[in-house]
Amino acid sequence: VARGGGALLHVSGQVACYPIFPLDALNLSPARYVNELQAVGLDLLREFGVVGTPDAERPGVRVNGRRIVHVGVAVRSWVSSFG
Repeated sequence: VARGGGALLHVSGQVACYPIFPLDALNLSPARYVNELQAVGLDLLREFGVVGTPDAERPGVRVNGRRIVHVGVAVRSWVSSFG
């Protein structure tokens, strides 16, 4: 996705997920989609007994002040991708 931003490094042990969804067909605004992705991250952490909080500065989740979930979304023609 040509977005003019930086790069995100993935290393061993990390999970990367790049969902591609038709947001209009799912009746989701881009903002709600980002909130739902954060909620998925929070729910997943909770399954492992880890309490996270939404990152107040940018989309994602923090645990003990450290960023543990990154949410990056690009939307073109109402179709989501990583961005």
